[in-house]
Amino acid sequence: MYRNLHQLSSYFFKEKPALLISNTTVCLGNTIYLRSSTDGSTNSSFSWQGPDSFRSNVENPIIVNATNAKLGIYTVSLTRTGCPETSSATATVSLSSGCGNTGGNICSISASNDGYLKCPGSLVSLNAYSNSSGASNLYYYWAGPNGFTANTQNVTINNATSTQIGYYTVTMSVTGGTCNGGVYTSQTLLSLKPATNTPTFSGNISRNIGCEDGNFYLSRNISDGTMKHYIITGPNGFVYYGKSSYYDYFYSNKPSQSGTYTINGIMNGECQSSTTDFSFSQSYNLTILSRLQAPTISNAQEGQTITFTGSGCSNQINWSVGTMTGFNYNYTTANPFIDIPSTTTTYWAICKSIDGCLSPSSNRILVSLSCTSMQSIQSGLWTNPSIWSCGAVPTSTNVTTISAGHIVTIPSSTSAFVRNLLNYGTLGYGQNASLRIGQ
Repeated sequence: MYRNLHQLSSYFFKEKPALLISNTTVCLGNTIYLRSSTDGSTNSSFSWQGPDSFRSNVENPIIVNATNAKLGIYTVSLTRTGCPETSSATATVSLSSGCGNTGGNICSISASNDGYLKCPGSLVSLNAYSNSSGASNLYYYWAGPNGFTANTQNVTINNATSTQIGYYTVTMSVTGGTCNGGVYTSQTLLSLKPATNTPTFSGNISRNIGCEDGNFYLSRNISDGTMKHYIITGPNGFVYYGKSSYYDYFYSNKPSQSGTYTINGIMNGECQSSTTDFSFSQSYNLTILSRLQAPTISNAQEGQTITFTGSGCSNQINWSVGTMTGFNYNYTTANPFIDIPSTTTTYWAICKSIDGCLSPSSNRILVSLSCTSMQSIQSGLWTNPSIWSCGAVPTSTNVTTISAGHIVTIPSSTSAFVRNLLNYGTLGYGQNASLRIGQ
């Protein structure tokens, strides 16, 4: 009935299942792949044990992020249903000699995608960024939803739809150079913008600081859409038709009255057809400051000291001496303003509001010195008015001072006159020149 004893024993006593595993090497930071080889019989159970308290009941376990603590001897036991015998085998996981730096991760990979920026139907990019300096023979493999696969580092998906949303995994294998034998994986979640998102609008109407009737502008932010057009209405019949740019300046048509300004507009949804319109409305309370008037100025003179006083400005008066350029630099804001002019001088005053706007006009006052006394303000010819503090050549009515360090020369064949002379500098005479002192 039974052909031989071996057949008989196999019938009553199941043979010990065959089991083989092999040693493997790995770089620190890589993934450890434990592989077993059996005779293919079913109804088998596996039990793995190893360093760092490793335990597993799967046939081919995977250990991510290899460390020194995970290196060593791994043992697997195989038990088959109905068979009293258990097979076991061991393998050693050791550090690969091609890792270069054994202290850490030499090669790595990171996956990303730009789907979250795209609408359905767009081209989406899957990108693998690898840190593999010194490595060679790099192989990439992508896997994703609906059986998606690719074997290039970077992949594009044309006409992406909702069926392609999900996790995509890229695997990089290294078979040369640094990290030889390493296998690295990374995952990225692909998503798309919702096809039915409703665009939203937010904005504000502001005024440029720096001039009382300065330009007004609308700043705005639109999410999930684009602006087509809008209209702003407000008090006193104000109407402004807007464009689609990020900022709109009201150059020719400026709000002139405080009150509520309302913007009504039309937007396109970012992922919808250009014929799909979304309307919005938003109101703003805008305060329009009255135009400032130039201050009224007056002066009081006590000897050479002059006190200037400004009135009619609700905030700050800016003074400038000689020219108006000082307004840009806040020459002085004192009120009253005290000065000691050395020559005939023009003083300007302008009003500055609390938010930095200057009145569109200014007032000025001209101070003419009587010049009973004058002094040199630089060296030069006696007959040159610009060297004298009064801007005029001394006469027999003037008490005249030649300032220290100045050299003043009376030109040839010239007769000069002063009431009195105080000479702290140098007075020179040209040929046939003279100076008469006294009236």
